[in-house]
Amino acid sequence: MERKHIIKITVASLLLAAVLAGGCMGGKGCSCRPGEDKQAEATGSPVEIDPTGEVTAGPTWLVTAIPSDYPTPTPTADPFAEPTPEPSAGPTADPSAGPTWDPSDPMRASFAREAVVEAITTGSFGVASDGTVRFMGKPTTGQNLNYGRTGVIDVAANDTTTAYLTSDGKVTVTGGMQLRFGETMGWKDIVQISMGDKHLVGLKKDGTVVACGDNGKGQCNVSSWKGVLKIDAAGDMTVGVTAEGVLVTLSSEAQEAANTGIKAIDAAAAPDHFAVLRENGDVEVFTKPYKSGKSLGWSGIVKVFASEGATWGVNSAGRLFTTASFVKRTVNDVYAVSASAEHVVVLHGDGTCEGIGSNKFLRCNVSGWRLLPYVSEDKWLLGITPGARLNGEMVRTGMSFDYTEPATGKTSRVTCVILGDVNCDGFITDADVTAVEAHISGKSTLTGAKLRAANVMRDSSKPKSIDINDLDIIKAEAKGTRTIDFYAKDDRYSGKLADARRKNPDALGYITIEETNISYPIMYDLNWFYNDHDIDRKPVTRGSIYFYFSHPTGNIVITGHNARSSGTMFHQLHNIQNSKYKLMNFKNRLWCINTYGQTSYWEVWAMYEEGRFPKASDSSQYFNTCWPNGFDSKTDAEKQKWIDYQQKKNQLGFTINVSVKDRFMTISTCGDSHSDSAYGARLYFFLRLVGSD
Repeated sequence: MERKHIIKITVASLLLAAVLAGGCMGGKGCSCRPGEDKQAEATGSPVEIDPTGEVTAGPTWLVTAIPSDYPTPTPTADPFAEPTPEPSAGPTADPSAGPTWDPSDPMRASFAREAVVEAITTGSFGVASDGTVRFMGKPTTGQNLNYGRTGVIDVAANDTTTAYLTSDGKVTVTGGMQLRFGETMGWKDIVQISMGDKHLVGLKKDGTVVACGDNGKGQCNVSSWKGVLKIDAAGDMTVGVTAEGVLVTLSSEAQEAANTGIKAIDAAAAPDHFAVLRENGDVEVFTKPYKSGKSLGWSGIVKVFASEGATWGVNSAGRLFTTASFVKRTVNDVYAVSASAEHVVVLHGDGTCEGIGSNKFLRCNVSGWRLLPYVSEDKWLLGITPGARLNGEMVRTGMSFDYTEPATGKTSRVTCVILGDVNCDGFITDADVTAVEAHISGKSTLTGAKLRAANVMRDSSKPKSIDINDLDIIKAEAKGTRTIDFYAKDDRYSGKLADARRKNPDALGYITIEETNISYPIMYDLNWFYNDHDIDRKPVTRGSIYFYFSHPTGNIVITGHNARSSGTMFHQLHNIQNSKYKLMNFKNRLWCINTYGQTSYWEVWAMYEEGRFPKASDSSQYFNTCWPNGFDSKTDAEKQKWIDYQQKKNQLGFTINVSVKDRFMTISTCGDSHSDSAYGARLYFFLRLVGSD
């Protein structure tokens, strides 16, 4: 089995219940609406519609709260073939700096929050300094079930299982070994976790270590360890680092060898070896029978990592050293890395990530991630969340202090901006909304840090504008219905969605499907308005692409007309249907879609077309779209029944296993025949969330 490596990174603590119709040509007799009910708001519970057709709830947009049945507490690669050239002797490591986990780390001293990157065979994980989680790759048994998680400070994974550590010291496990690791439910005061092939290890804040799972090679024999500062697990071994040296579960001989000679200050484990960082900046590698180590000849190394078949080091200037054959260029500004046998995820000091190596399962598509605070091009420190404290003092927009860049150690004077904190009190409230409204109306003018704090949506088309996009997001943050992207990322849809919303605030998302002409904003309004209106709110038979629901639910539903004459809207979904063999390729069945302001990757897991029914109400449209009560009102048994129905009807020619804990999307349009559309004929695509941009 390929093996990932967990990287601990100390960083700043700065951080729709309605149905949309899918039509054929639009117009009379062609509506795809399920009956004549008014489009209602989904709240995760049954929607009440009185005899007059009025709905009790009002619309809310950009709501990103996850349904209550989801687990809480809560993504360009290049192929390389030669090792990185070894540099000449560099600076000697500063023994006082210690490895990544050292409490003296300036980032930890400032904000006491961690960020993590983790690579496994089938994908890549990232935990940002605001406690949110990203995943990119092919989930097998639940690795993608991280949406909605908050307060996460560490993640550990193998190819079947994922464990999340939250700031309250508790561990949650998902995937194939959830029962095997059941003991973790009783763990507390955990500050770091690491996972091998079949065992899970936790470091407690008092320096002791706990472990569970398979102990066939003694990998869980850690109960006597004390004063431990860092742990790492891989394959069937566990290593620990103390102020005195390295602890190894393999054997007493291995432990003695690891501590022979110059003092060991860090260590890392892989399935086939472990690596030790010496106080002089040298790295030694130990392979079976683990009785002696071999120096790699590196110097000035301050951090060490390991993966199957390769060792990795970072020097004090942030330059990457590695024995991996698929990295052949110099990589700088490195804060940490995590690797499988065929790819590596690099976390840079500015919080950006890059994937290098084999991009199988799109596991290297992490260039859109931002995990750490950073100094922006206009010289503001971004990526700090409300409530952060620096040396006991509340961090606020406009505050200036010395900031140490985590990869290179360079220090500069910066001014902090907490996006949304326009009035500079460190929080986001209605007072900030009022300040932005006054600026937009011309009653007052924001300048400097306040102006930058108001520009929460740094879209590519008008990057410095303060408009309805910024105002709506700050309003939602103040109400607790959406979290601002404090890292101010500019993804592939930022500009397109912002432009659409300037034209019409009813644009809540954007969809583009490669190798088709499908590229449209996704609208929402009550009463099926966009079934026959365009983004300019003008009547038009082809309508718009639109959401069934006003906010995210367990099954996000998107629909649009099959505009046969013009070949527009969702007509080319039928082209995909006719070339369904292409969906056997994972990349082709992964669609990148922005829903309610969040850009994510969704995997097609079922597809079929239903023909004409005696009457439209006999079709499965109500069932498939979970109309009118929404997916979140269903029990797990009812959700499984829904999944089983789609799998039974599936026309892909292959099966992808999904779970009731997955987050789903249903995309539909009318069937091939115009006359059959009024009788429930529909083409359906069913997707599940697998990654985030």
